[in-house]
Amino acid sequence: MDVNQIILAIGAICSAIILVGGAIAVVGKWVKPLSTMKDDICKLKESDENTKEGIGVICRCLLALMECYGDKPEIKLARKEMQDYLTKI
Repeated sequence: MDVNQIILAIGAICSAIILVGGAIAVVGKWVKPLSTMKDDICKLKESDENTKEGIGVICRCLLALMECYGDKPEIKLARKEMQDYLTKI
């Protein structure tokens, strides 16, 4: 083998390494979002449950206030609607 063939062989090996590395990087960019998506969905479900619980607490507090100041028909209607909502949760 002469010097030109050695240089061509080294160039071919380096090109193959670069090609494989690029392919691995592309596949990694496709796989990473799929693996993190499951974690993101779990976090959203947990956040949704916390939000529903918080809304329930706020509604119960408002209901207690309505019990104290609920002489008007509008407040009585709102209290009934809120009680119906809270029984569905």
